[in-house]
Amino acid sequence: MIQIVLLILILLIPFPTEAAYKIHLQDGSVISGVGFYERKGGDVALYFKDGSMWVPEKDIIKIEETESESVELDVSPEQDQATQEIVTIIPTEEPASEETSRMETLRADVEALNKEIREANLEESRLVILINEKQSNKTVWNQYQVRQMENELKPYQDELRAVQQKKIELIERKGSLENEISQLTQR
Repeated sequence: MIQIVLLILILLIPFPTEAAYKIHLQDGSVISGVGFYERKGGDVALYFKDGSMWVPEKDIIKIEETESESVELDVSPEQDQATQEIVTIIPTEEPASEETSRMETLRADVEALNKEIREANLEESRLVILINEKQSNKTVWNQYQVRQMENELKPYQDELRAVQQKKIELIERKGSLENEISQLTQR
């Protein structure tokens, strides 16, 4: 999760348009402005004009060479040796479009569930406040008034129970969708 957040932040940084490579990731994002890259173990080091970053090789769909080859990089002698060891990454298999569309559908469903959960929380809060206000209106209650108040509150309490049950079901459904998303991303 932290890698995704960092990746998004890095993608928001403007990069020069004279990049030599574009890196296409499985989540649909594209990293441009890459001067050169290098495969080390299961990761790929991406070198930019102003720095570098590591991306797991399994997250990369393809590396595309752009038209412009003239990228100015401040290269130290150590990095110069690293540029001589550049390896082109060829993905072993394209991610299934069915899998990608399923992932997008699941994320949309989770977003819709989050909205429903927020609405259920608001409704629950409204009902709790309403019930508490009705109960605290009068400080001294006789037996008749207590029964009358209980009868008035019963529909609100039933509605509150229904909202709370719906909220529990939504949270459980959201959890199962998030588990499925995490299983798809681990493939």
